[in-house]
Amino acid sequence: IRFWLLPSVEQWVATTLDMEVVYALAILSLAALSLTRQANLALQVAAWLVSVFLVALPVALWGALVHDIFPLFIDTFLAGFLTIALGLVVYLWVAGRDQSLLGAFMVLWPLVCGLMIAMTVGTSLAFSEGLTLTVALTAMLLYWVYDLGMILRRRRPEEVLAGVIDLYRDVFNVIGFPIRFARMPKTIRRIPAPW
Repeated sequence: IRFWLLPSVEQWVATTLDMEVVYALAILSLAALSLTRQANLALQVAAWLVSVFLVALPVALWGALVHDIFPLFIDTFLAGFLTIALGLVVYLWVAGRDQSLLGAFMVLWPLVCGLMIAMTVGTSLAFSEGLTLTVALTAMLLYWVYDLGMILRRRRPEEVLAGVIDLYRDVFNVIGFPIRFARMPKTIRRIPAPW
């Protein structure tokens, strides 16, 4: 993301690319990532690197814009995000493959809540903003812990890179889940039972 925020790169993007093109490239890279799910690992890694690079552009531009408007909110969110990420790394390092859904959540959730309380009390962050961040970070933590648990169950220890790609892919599957859910049939087909 920092690459896209360099002044020379940002100037080049502003003069060369239209935002619709940027979004289209990001969406196409995510589609390529989905299409390579069954491909060999080298192709998956290549698609993953391209999608990370291209998805970082709209995230960087959007994040910079929002940070200019709500700097404390974004800084607090990033602090919570880093707390979760580093906490999960430490927890997985200590627990190894014996990671449990409840254990990681119960260790990290008080840290996140404590950080949000400290930021709300110690800074000019409004209570509603702190509560919003707490709910968002709690949902993120719950999803990450659950998904990491599922990845650890379906991947062998030597499949680290494939597990990372699965986690990245699953984050974007969460975004598409409401669409898939809305497109599900509204009626449940029942098999008539002979009484």
